[in-house]
Amino acid sequence: MERLFARFRPIAVAVIVTQFAAFSGKADDTQSPAAGSSTSSANALVRIDHAGLNVSNLTVSAAFYKKLFGFEVVHKWNTTWMVGKDAIRLGLFERPKATKIGDIDAYLIPQHVAFLVSEAGFNAYLARLKKLGFKHNDDDSGIAKSVFVSDPDGISIEVIYYYKDAPPLP
Repeated sequence: MERLFARFRPIAVAVIVTQFAAFSGKADDTQSPAAGSSTSSANALVRIDHAGLNVSNLTVSAAFYKKLFGFEVVHKWNTTWMVGKDAIRLGLFERPKATKIGDIDAYLIPQHVAFLVSEAGFNAYLARLKKLGFKHNDDDSGIAKSVFVSDPDGISIEVIYYYKDAPPLP
């Protein structure tokens, strides 16, 4: 699997990971459509499987995501670990010699990873950040509240909830 991803070196992926009622997180919900299925490839998507992040140290990054979200190591390859909880996964790709990008707004790169939560989940998460002493930035866009933290390599992680009266997502 590492060879497959070796040529892809994402810094972060801007993705909102959600759980819809139709996706209960059971193994059957995460399987690809059966071979020979008449479903078109555009409609065969089930959900985002994972986001891949380049990190300088697998152990440090895995510990950070465990502390922040309760993510466990799901699988280990030589220089790649998959961490996650339920149907949410992050692929951590160890790149110890990689350098950080200074001003991410000056580059065409993925900017951040976002996780969708309920209002109660957001408030609990914010309280947890404060209790653990994580530096964070809050944002209110008028339709949603967000909080941003940086992982050990400076990758921006967002937790977001949308107001009840916000326009529905497409």
